[in-house]
Amino acid sequence: MKELVTLFFVLTTLGIWSQSLSGYVMDEDNNPIPFANVYFQGTAEGSTTDAEGYFFIQLETSGFYRVTYTAIGFKNKTFEMSFRVDEDLVKNVYLAVDVRELNEVVIKSKKKDPAYEIIQSAIKAKERWGGQFNGYTCNVYLKASEVISAKEKKKRQKQKEQEEVEKEKSDDVEDDFFEKEKKEQKRKLDSIAGGMNMVEAQITRHFQQPKDVKEIREGYKKYGSALGLYYTTTTEDDFDFYDNLMNLENLNEVPVVSPLHATSVLTYKFSLEETEYWNGVEVYRIKVTPRKKGNAAWSGTIWIQNDLFCLRKVSLNLKSDAMIVYKDFAIEQDYLFVNDSILILDSQSFSYYSKSGGSHFRGETMVQYSDYKINPEFGEKFFGNEVAVTTQEAYDKDSTYWKATRPEPLTKKEQRYQFVKDSLYAVTHSKEYLDSLDKVDNKIDFLKIVWEGVYHANRSKKQYWGIVPVLAMYNPFSIGGYRIYQGGRYFKLWENKKYLSLSGDVSYGARNKDVKGSARVGYMYDPMHKGIMYAGVSHRFNVIASNGAVTNLIQRNNWIEEKTGFFSIRREIFNGLTVNPRFQFVERLSADKYKLNPDADDYFEENRPRSFETYQASLLSLRLEYTPFQKFMTEPYKKVILGSKWPTFYTEYMVGVPKLFGSDVDHDFIKGGLDHKFKLATLGTSTYGIEAGKFLSTNKLPYEDQKIFPRGDNWFFSDAENMQLQDTSYTSVNLYLKSYYIHHFNGAIVNYIPLVKKMKIYFTAGASSLWIKDTNKLEIEAYAGVEKTFRITRYRYRLGVFYVQSLTGYNSTIPGVKFAIQRYNVKDKSWE
Repeated sequence: MKELVTLFFVLTTLGIWSQSLSGYVMDEDNNPIPFANVYFQGTAEGSTTDAEGYFFIQLETSGFYRVTYTAIGFKNKTFEMSFRVDEDLVKNVYLAVDVRELNEVVIKSKKKDPAYEIIQSAIKAKERWGGQFNGYTCNVYLKASEVISAKEKKKRQKQKEQEEVEKEKSDDVEDDFFEKEKKEQKRKLDSIAGGMNMVEAQITRHFQQPKDVKEIREGYKKYGSALGLYYTTTTEDDFDFYDNLMNLENLNEVPVVSPLHATSVLTYKFSLEETEYWNGVEVYRIKVTPRKKGNAAWSGTIWIQNDLFCLRKVSLNLKSDAMIVYKDFAIEQDYLFVNDSILILDSQSFSYYSKSGGSHFRGETMVQYSDYKINPEFGEKFFGNEVAVTTQEAYDKDSTYWKATRPEPLTKKEQRYQFVKDSLYAVTHSKEYLDSLDKVDNKIDFLKIVWEGVYHANRSKKQYWGIVPVLAMYNPFSIGGYRIYQGGRYFKLWENKKYLSLSGDVSYGARNKDVKGSARVGYMYDPMHKGIMYAGVSHRFNVIASNGAVTNLIQRNNWIEEKTGFFSIRREIFNGLTVNPRFQFVERLSADKYKLNPDADDYFEENRPRSFETYQASLLSLRLEYTPFQKFMTEPYKKVILGSKWPTFYTEYMVGVPKLFGSDVDHDFIKGGLDHKFKLATLGTSTYGIEAGKFLSTNKLPYEDQKIFPRGDNWFFSDAENMQLQDTSYTSVNLYLKSYYIHHFNGAIVNYIPLVKKMKIYFTAGASSLWIKDTNKLEIEAYAGVEKTFRITRYRYRLGVFYVQSLTGYNSTIPGVKFAIQRYNVKDKSWE
């Protein structure tokens, strides 16, 4: 990853800065030192190490420098270095612990409390307890549940929002008709059963040092929605307090400092509350308090055994400063000795709370570990990218199995909830019941015709069709004025998760008396490998430059008329590698023959469609995407992608085939690049991308088939990969290179500003570059701004205000202030 970050900066600057210094900062025991400072004396050049102790600094000029390395709790080091032009130096530095600085903190506290000596002894014993074994196999029982108060239940019944966040609209998800009806049915049943969300799982967990995990779900039961529940799989987060920094990626936006960090006394205050005796063994109960509010730090209590200085229990809390979803989070974790000397995790319990709109979500998860087998023999390829497996048999386990499996019985409320839901299941899945629902819901009334649309469901066969409502039939912004539109869709789902989707639409332009329309079919033939086929035809208006300025949708010179037919297949060949061949035949026509709407289109000067001769194009393309070491879970009929620490690499080759079906084009184009998102320890989240492309031949290459780089918007921040201040759309028929980098500090800087920290306004910065060989001009932009996260109903949004500055001198009058808004995708756990 470090090499890719280095490559990005080199490509972005394209030789403007050609000297660099990089390396690792470590302590005397070869442990990385995060957040160490490396700076060049007498200059503004410097950097901070990441969680692995790595740094990278670019230099504007060569010459002789004094370079200083500093870190809290360690002695400073300074070196004299000489840099020649185009020289990249790599230097790893080892810092010694500054005993005086650490002791200064400890000694001051020792006078009041002996807890600091106990913590220092536990830190020295970390190596023993953090690496007692090479691996293990154990059984895990997990129960995650939500308990809803009567008051909260009333609030939810009044909400118009559905109980689950709607699945994102994309080409390879199930149709909205089926999903909405299924969710509405679940909502009604949950109301009858008591309104609880719950998951139970019985798991065989395999672990191998340092972080290899594979779990086999022997039994799995879900009631209601699992979206708000935390830790429904042991692969979700790793609560290892023997790690210096705890990367809880699904919980907290930045890593959390462990109380047993090598320099934890600089992050926490400790106090000995009581000495207890557990079965005759002396155990210290120590209170843990963050020194500074807003740090990524725990608060609460830990228990450390006297003679061995190992953890026996933790009871800690996190506040909402950096948490992604929850406002409050608490963990209790107990440890137990097996085989007389090996300390293992015995149990965990989590409690968490979130508030969205007027709803309050309180959840609890308990995890019980048992039947440990220490250092079993794993096969050479036992651990891989598949971290969890759930078979159909796991879903089919009956009540007898669960009664024998549970380490403790369900509460009365949980028993009632499961009893009612299980009793209702047979009834609600019968054909008679489903037909009765269809009879009611398929009735047509005025509200459905106007607001919801007319649809017809056959739940027992899992098939649906519908047409759009009256309110969606009117489009006032099309070329030539308003259009009357009507569209519909058919959807069929099978038990094995294969599905068929048919859609079509037709529209009529009143001013030009023209008819447009489209038809499309999609078939998910291999859900386990995301195998899906598409085909379609259309005759409609389309934009040339997309994903750029909002006003590109109003500028008529960006619109053309198209008649298109296409066929596409997408499938995962093996884990991480997806192939997507596509054929498209398109006839492109100028829209200049259409009468425009003077009330809207004349708002912009010279707002006329571009004139060109009609031509036809047969286009063949092949796209490959590969994400190395992609983690995933296997379900009975599908695969759940968990992501990777590596970038996603892609390449695409497209050829305009001459004479095929009368094609008038003849060109070859290839592009490739990568996209990556990763965390920089407690410093926030970075996203970057690089893309290069080139036309290999341009024998017949119309303007519409060229590579187009859309202009920026006057006020709105476009995608980070686009240029924001670019005042006109560029085209390329040769080589181009573009890159971008954006970093969300997630409070790492503003936490030191009390008022800003209280308002939870976070700092963001980034840069982008574009070089096109045709113009031989390099454009580089940098931007910085602030973001504020807020909620509307069950959705979480992020509003940003940025100042954008060109570093290479745009001749542009576009304002430098841009606005942006993003929504958090709960399903994918990422910002859109």
